[in-house]
Amino acid sequence: MIQEEIMGISEQSKQAITEFLQEWWESLRWQASQSVAGAELRPMTKEDLYGHLLGLNLQEIAAAAEGLLPDDPDTRATVYEGVQTLCEWMWARPGMPNIYSIPWDKWSATPMGWIVLRALVWAQDDQLLTITEAARKIGRTIDSVSQAVKRGALPAYTDPTEINPRRSRRVRLSEAKRWAGVK
Repeated sequence: MIQEEIMGISEQSKQAITEFLQEWWESLRWQASQSVAGAELRPMTKEDLYGHLLGLNLQEIAAAAEGLLPDDPDTRATVYEGVQTLCEWMWARPGMPNIYSIPWDKWSATPMGWIVLRALVWAQDDQLLTITEAARKIGRTIDSVSQAVKRGALPAYTDPTEINPRRSRRVRLSEAKRWAGVK
């Protein structure tokens, strides 16, 4: 982990991470109480959760999403591994760590999901583009790209930071190229 870059993440990312960790911990506490009679996990402060291993991993993911980490293959690989570990933890079934599906269509619309998606895209040396930008880069009309998204032929993601909901859809450049048959 590169501490200076992580310290520089935005307040929005810090807030998203803190809220995510608080929800995660409360969910774990509830699961423990429901699974084992008398089991109780102690409450944890925001600061404790933020400094927890998962909190540090999320901070590194946020630093990647914000473009604060060095742009080199080793750092990209480290971030990719961190995203994969998080996603396996969240969606894999016990005993089947390599079999899971990430609901990007819904999760990317959340602050934490959007951060993780942007970090994954960065780690894979890809780009998230608006429909207009994607159409321009692949030589298609905006309408054809929009229709491909509506039909489900081209995966799209929701940017929860976009104020105008009509302009919140994003597509990955690699997926747009694949859809259009462009190299």
